[in-house]
Amino acid sequence: MTGLKQRNTTRQEILTAAHEAFVEKGYAAASMDDIRMLADVSKGTLYYHFTSKEALFLACVKTTTRDMYEDWLALSHEAEHATDKLYLLGDYYKTHAHRSLSNVIPEYLAAASAKESVFTLIRPEYMMFESVLREGIQRGEFRQSLPIESIILALHASFTALGSTQKNRETCMHREIITSMVHGIK
Repeated sequence: MTGLKQRNTTRQEILTAAHEAFVEKGYAAASMDDIRMLADVSKGTLYYHFTSKEALFLACVKTTTRDMYEDWLALSHEAEHATDKLYLLGDYYKTHAHRSLSNVIPEYLAAASAKESVFTLIRPEYMMFESVLREGIQRGEFRQSLPIESIILALHASFTALGSTQKNRETCMHREIITSMVHGIK
């Protein structure tokens, strides 16, 4: 393996270990040493790739959010109507939100020095909701005066909270939320 490929592989292994640590322990409790041990790298290697826990967390958020958005773009073509896409998006969150860093972000914001950057990084996740809502407005499925930003925040908060707290992943509470929301936005 060439030096560049090895560095990229090592960086990805660190990101994977950090993601696991942040999801399991939270931002404050996950230490760089925990991450170093999970990634099975030296302290020097860890700090070569990421100068701080904050930089590592932000890189994890960026990677996770980008991957979610790309997955969603591929998945969204399975539904024709915006309402169906909302249900599909709810199903996606049901199966993926427990691995999302969205529930760790409030803890990060309480401790972090540069709070603005995280909102830029999670923008692709909000774009998943926004595209469905705008499509629904354009197709006449949802009303024109829809408060899109408020609906995005409500859906995102509901889905991420359900994904992290539902012990029984078979429940359909996310579908009930969507049904209630759709009745309000038609």
